[in-house]
Amino acid sequence: TFPYLSQYGARKAGAALRGAAAEAAKGSVSDKELGRALSRATKDGIVDPQQIHHLYHESLRSFLAKLPLGEGLQERAQGLMTLWGMMFGATENFNRRLTFIAAYRMAKDDPSLGNPYDFAAKAVEETQGIYNDANIPNWARGNGSFGALGVAAFTFKQYSIGYVELLIRLAKSGKNGRKGAAIMLGTLVLMSGMQG
Repeated sequence: TFPYLSQYGARKAGAALRGAAAEAAKGSVSDKELGRALSRATKDGIVDPQQIHHLYHESLRSFLAKLPLGEGLQERAQGLMTLWGMMFGATENFNRRLTFIAAYRMAKDDPSLGNPYDFAAKAVEETQGIYNDANIPNWARGNGSFGALGVAAFTFKQYSIGYVELLIRLAKSGKNGRKGAAIMLGTLVLMSGMQG
């Protein structure tokens, strides 16, 4: 999120993200107008996890149905996988809310960024990805020849594809976008090392 928002001012982006972190973590905001926008974004499916729910429910359903060990095991396994998936869902939810709140406030402070809701929604989609059937290949939709395996395999691959796509869009979007792309690459090297 920081590299994307930094194209509109790195200091502004850093301050907006720091200010939004606590509110994103607790799930509520002090500004009533922002609260209404966040509620709308929740209803529109912008800030709530979109894909993780499908991953652990859909992929397990067909797999567990084939096990000969009875429904009791299937129910326990689905419960375990729901708990496991909650970590991913909570992280995705936090990241989306953080991005929305920070971007909304940046647009509110800088009218040149346009409508705050639209700017924030675009920031979430650009940085966190759009996880729906229109954004993945047929074989990874769960109804193709690979079934649930395709869904599970592509769900985690889709993030890295989205990362590269955002990097390319930033690099092509002008001087400030190239700065954001450089920050993305620097962060990648910092987190994974040159070999990574």
